[in-house]
Amino acid sequence: MARKLGQISTGAPLQRPKPGSGESKARPDKHFLPTWIRRRMMRHARVYDAYLYWTQVRRLLYFVGTGRNFFKSPETSLNIYQTKGDYEHQDYMNGSVQAVLNGQIHRMSHREARERYCAYLFEEIDRILPATGKLRILEVGCGNCINLVLLKQRYGDRIELTGHDISERRIAVAKEFFGDKLDGIIFAVKSATDSVPAEEESQFDFVFSMHCLEQIPFGVLPAVQGMYKRTRSRVVMIEPVFDFARPTQKLFLIYSDYTRTLLPTVRYLGYKILRAEPLSIESSLKNQSSIIVVEK
Repeated sequence: MARKLGQISTGAPLQRPKPGSGESKARPDKHFLPTWIRRRMMRHARVYDAYLYWTQVRRLLYFVGTGRNFFKSPETSLNIYQTKGDYEHQDYMNGSVQAVLNGQIHRMSHREARERYCAYLFEEIDRILPATGKLRILEVGCGNCINLVLLKQRYGDRIELTGHDISERRIAVAKEFFGDKLDGIIFAVKSATDSVPAEEESQFDFVFSMHCLEQIPFGVLPAVQGMYKRTRSRVVMIEPVFDFARPTQKLFLIYSDYTRTLLPTVRYLGYKILRAEPLSIESSLKNQSSIIVVEK
């Protein structure tokens, strides 16, 4: 099979019926085959991927046919996250997901899936972690702060952690849920697309994002530039990369209006790419996941 597909679409489409069309069509169900058939199909990843492809075709045709807006604005993700509670943390602690691992579909816990994602992050940190002194690390779009908790657990006082997120509420919810597990971490409410003050340039040794830039198709260039300006050494982006996606994944990225120009943008900016490849883990069967490592 290959790369990763879908998290829940964060766009909140607005109803725009075509003139004279009367009532809009009912939104298609996510699945059009019964569960027992889909479970059998999951034994064969390529077959199930073909089925998922047609679910995405139906969803895209629905949006087009009803004239619904599925394009994000700069405020889309902020408005959604400002209304959310600790559902991501509960999923992480107790939930499970159908994931793809090395081309095969598996049921695994959200905790295991996240640990497999972070293994890529740890690998890149270990490459530049000094024998003495602290590594200064920034997560752009820290959101639920799960990554920061795992980093602190692994590296302890060998690193200094900072998290930026556009949603003050997301940070507050994470602090309430994790308590002292986030002690010592510096937080700031900032958008990934904000301009970088002079005093923040080259402030960190390692800057990363994980499924954050996917949410800002309107601002991927300033976001990548901002991450690059803030680092002294490495930028790591664990995000969907349209160029590596299968047809099913491309359809999902289109109708979810996720970033589709990340890799071309990095190349356009002329940054030195050390690594650009799909992950072996996909915590959802539709949304592609890759790693891009940039050296400064």
